Amino acid sequence: MSSLDSREVYLKIKSKNIPIQYNNILCTVLIESCLKEKKYINFYSMVTEIFCKSSKNFKKLMENSLVEIYKTVHRIETDKIRMCALFFSDLLVTNSISWLILKELPLNRKVLITNLE
Repeated sequence: MSSLDSREVYLKIKSKNIPIQYNNILCTVLIESCLKEKKYINFYSMVTEIFCKSSKNFKKLMENSLVEIYKTVHRIETDKIRMCALFFSDLLVTNSISWLILKELPLNRKVLITNLE
């Protein structure tokens, strides 16, 4: 990671004029970059926040990413689950993604235990 702040990174990426169909790859890159760090750094969630607030399409893709990660959480290492939780909680707290996305996640004990078996 460089010394650029999140706004500068956003502007640099936007200046590359990446086609909208590659936004899903950008979502994945931001999430994966966050997960590769040894310790949680909110830099990636701040960049993602700017993208989500500037594009409804990107916001939707990020919400879909949360749902997909939740579906496969049983395959992810504990530290990476924690990093994902911090990443997406930052996005929720800043209203970068909708809180309504939590309706799509089965958050009851019976479903969670079934997924672990």
